Amino acid sequence: MELVKKHILIICSSNSVGSALIKRSSSEGWNISHASRVKLSGEKHHFLDLTSQESILTFCNLIKDGLKIDALIFLCGVLGGSALDQKTHFEIDEDFTINAISQIKIIKNLINHFTDDGRVIFLNSISAFNGSYDPTYAASKAAIIGFIQSMAKYSSKNIRFNAVAAGLIEDSNMAKQFTAEDFNRHRSETPTGLLNLSVEIADIIFEKLPKTILLFTSATVIISIIGIFVGALAASKVGSIIDRITSSFAIISSSFPVWWIGMLMIFLFAFTYQIFPARATPDIPASSPEYLGALLYHMALPLITIVMIGFGSWAYLVRNFMVGIMQEDFIIAKKTMGINQSKITYTHALKNAAPPIITILALSLSGSLGGAIITEAVFDWPGMGRLYFEAITVMDLPVIIGATYILTVFFLVSVFIADLLYGYFDPRIRSSTGE
Repeated sequence: MELVKKHILIICSSNSVGSALIKRSSSEGWNISHASRVKLSGEKHHFLDLTSQESILTFCNLIKDGLKIDALIFLCGVLGGSALDQKTHFEIDEDFTINAISQIKIIKNLINHFTDDGRVIFLNSISAFNGSYDPTYAASKAAIIGFIQSMAKYSSKNIRFNAVAAGLIEDSNMAKQFTAEDFNRHRSETPTGLLNLSVEIADIIFEKLPKTILLFTSATVIISIIGIFVGALAASKVGSIIDRITSSFAIISSSFPVWWIGMLMIFLFAFTYQIFPARATPDIPASSPEYLGALLYHMALPLITIVMIGFGSWAYLVRNFMVGIMQEDFIIAKKTMGINQSKITYTHALKNAAPPIITILALSLSGSLGGAIITEAVFDWPGMGRLYFEAITVMDLPVIIGATYILTVFFLVSVFIADLLYGYFDPRIRSSTGE
């Protein structure tokens, strides 16, 4: 079976954010198409003039003849920077055409060309909510918000629409349009007094991501392994003490949030018995040779907490998936043949229950890369969750944009891998071309 990469389409890719997204995605092996009015090198670039109806139709027809779209990202925006009484009618039309109307037209032409569970992401602006000295720019960005809410509520298509309300990125094309006075005004309105660079955003995200993978992804893997083993054991002994304990523990553990149990664990094992440190962040610098060992020691308590809370639900899900399979004729036949019960449970029955388990595992792994804001705040873990929290606190919207994009890519990867594994575990859904 031929492996097909996920297809991401980026509109208005000539700006700094687009360049950063293309570079990062290309290095990770994604199938990327992008379009802009500025000619860029590469066979995957398409010319697109958002002010021309003919150009939009030509571009959409080219895309329709190619791959299906998994994710569509709009990075479009034009800011005239003038008060309403200083704008010409042409400038008003241009603001709405580029910032809203053209993007809606592109979606209209491509909406039937998305894969199942497709995604559309708009790089919007905080002006859509807070207003701007350029009222037509703010109004056109607000129009996209109304469009997204309408599509999410009333559209029959299985496509998710999202917008990220960004602030000013220092090395963006839009920032280059500002006078020194306007640029300084935007800087003064930023809580930190600093503006982001596209490269810096990527560096920040990929500095935090490994720590999140180390804690939450490792915890997810451990939870799934324990949960699959215990759940399969409970399914093979329905009504037994092990089955009742598994079900009861799943209900009890799911009733308590991780952060609450985390605070209790910190109180017991950090302050009362002093086995683990209260903070999950080591005090020594990352350049120190002892840093990795210290990091693993500091993450022990949050890892234990997450696993303790999570594996019960996993075991219960696996148990429910396998209960019906254990009553199938082919399982009963294998029992009558004298095959070992453990082999029947963990080889034959578990393999038949694998497709739904693989789906949950793939989604859990992709979701774990985002960390958990409250959990990381409780344990003071320097991962993606705390990065989100800090970015929201200071309204660092470019960081939020970058992190959201990376997590979207990881989600698409997980779905793609799950599809491949489905074919392996269930021969009935394999493509005829793969035989």
